[in-house]
Order: sequence, then structure tokens, then C-alpha cells
Amino acid sequence: PWFEDLSPEEWCQSVGVIADEEGVAVEAIKEVLAGNRPYHFTLPLLELKSMCVAGYIHAQWLPETNELYIAALKVNEEHTRQGLGKLLLAAAELHSRRIGWECTQTSLAVLKTNERALNCYAKA
Repeated sequence: PWFEDLSPEEWCQSVGVIADEEGVAVEAIKEVLAGNRPYHFTLPLLELKSMCVAGYIHAQWLPETNELYIAALKVNEEHTRQGLGKLLLAAAELHSRRIGWECTQTSLAVLKTNERALNCYAKA
């Protein structure tokens, strides 16, 4: 996988996640990457020319409601307004089906003040 040679701190830096001082975020990332959280996955969005992470989506399956919950979706500023958020949402839904999750709905939370995200999700 794309993250094999990265430390959790490098992973945080490459995808724009703040590595908190207490290490909670880094420890959670380690758990997901190690496969210790089987109801979670993260898909990267790579820019082919540079092979740098241009964004990502992190999803969680909630089996009690058959829901795919989007915990995080990020597209780096220089790659916005190209439909990549919508592409990441579709990729997460497809990946969830491929790994056998029987999701009947997809949900996420977004701030009312985040107009760009609201527009993206309304189109998806």
C-alpha cells in the first residue's frame, strides 16, 4: 500500500491531519493501518505525476444500521473544484461493497458554514 514506508507522523503530514500532542490521532491512525479496526478504511487520492497524496476519504461501517459513515473527506486546495470529492465518495461506496459491507445508506456530518462541502455532497 501507499503508506507502507510512512511513519504515522509522516502520514498525518502528507494528508493534512493534525498530529495531536497527546498522540490520540496518531494512535487511531496506527490502529486503522494495522488492520485492528476492521470496520474502518481509508482510501488515498494520489496525483499521478507526483505520486503525492492529493486527498483521502476515511469511512466506517456501522453494521447495526448498515450505514457507511464518512468520518473524513479531504481534497487538497490545489485539487478542488474538479469533482474529486464526489469521486472519493463513489470510491468509498464501491470499496465498501467489494469488501462485503452491506451498506444501505451513506452518511456524513458537515458544518453548515462549509458551503463548498455542502455543494459537493448535494451533487453526490
